[in-house]
Amino acid sequence: MKHISTINIRKHGRTSIWIYLFFVVAGVAVGSWAAVRYDAAELVYINQCFLPSGGTQIPALVLGDIAFAAVFCFAAFFFGLCAVGQPFGIALLIYRGIGIGVAAAAAYLSMGAGAFVTVIFVLMPKAAAFAFLAALAVRETVSYSVTLFRCGLRKEENYTEKYSFRLYCIRFIVVMLLSLIISFADGAVWFIYNSAERG
Repeated sequence: MKHISTINIRKHGRTSIWIYLFFVVAGVAVGSWAAVRYDAAELVYINQCFLPSGGTQIPALVLGDIAFAAVFCFAAFFFGLCAVGQPFGIALLIYRGIGIGVAAAAAYLSMGAGAFVTVIFVLMPKAAAFAFLAALAVRETVSYSVTLFRCGLRKEENYTEKYSFRLYCIRFIVVMLLSLIISFADGAVWFIYNSAERG
């Protein structure tokens, strides 16, 4: 058995990021439907802090963003280390999209047309950023998982281009660092938004 740090992955095995974003969009559709039909937006593990309640403080919002980003990254990282982790990675993307869809639909249900500014200028930039990071993370998940699967079938014979476990870890660390930046930026945006409303 080849050591995990010397597993190869060919460059042509990396799928376009747009394919992964498609699953996020699919999740958005499911989330929008669920928010209208089942009031799913009230559950924090469903809305994933994409649209906080009126009483949510900025520090709690930032910590919520960080917590969900960390759980998502850990899950994506773990599934990448499984030979059959690909469908679970895709499921993570759909789940992330559900949070976005639920939050956007709930905003319109509660505020009507007045939610336009909130959704466009507060929710969507954060949602787009986290969706892109989720797609990047799951692309790594699928790539590494596929390679492990091929190794298990003994179909990987060319080890000249090495995709190391160390590089796999570094990429997820980068994704998490970017998630931290987005979380703090989201807190700043909500602070400005709330200040403007009070003003």
